[in-house]
Amino acid sequence: ASGDRWLLVTNERHSDFSLLGCAVEEWRRGEPSWEELLPGREDHRLDAVEAFDAHVVVRTRHRARPRLEVFAGADFSSPAWSLTSDQVLELGVNADPGAEGIVVGRSSFVEPTVWELHPWSGGPARVVHRDEAVGHDPTAYHCEMRWLPARDGTPIPVTMAYAKDTPLTGSAPLMLWAYGAYESCDWPVW
Repeated sequence: ASGDRWLLVTNERHSDFSLLGCAVEEWRRGEPSWEELLPGREDHRLDAVEAFDAHVVVRTRHRARPRLEVFAGADFSSPAWSLTSDQVLELGVNADPGAEGIVVGRSSFVEPTVWELHPWSGGPARVVHRDEAVGHDPTAYHCEMRWLPARDGTPIPVTMAYAKDTPLTGSAPLMLWAYGAYESCDWPVW
């Protein structure tokens, strides 16, 4: 729930999911009137929502990149601020609905997760925890996403991680991991 409203993520109205809201009192009376708060958007898959006392955080995927949008109060016309990254963005444990901000983890195939507290104001984030990888130097590696065509021409997002001195000529050994079914995403996490 968000304040006095239940939130529901559904694909009933849009294949990329939409966010609906219903007053808790209506729901208790058995007369829920679900209002579309955030309509589904083409190429923006809504895949998570976190509700707080005065904010709602929505996580979407757009062109295989994660995006967090923070909405203030009941205004879903446009986000108060948003966060997009080439790294994976994970919603942390945000158990306090009155928290001063949202905890977000960033990671990639080559960098351990860094957990940051992002204040509701949209100001600078503060690192609250950094996962350690003893002996690992992330600056020795590179991680990037490229779009490669499938046989039928459909662009497929591919994340590549490699040592910076690796020649990208096709002569280096390669380990390939692929999965693409049931709307499941294998994020390039540490």
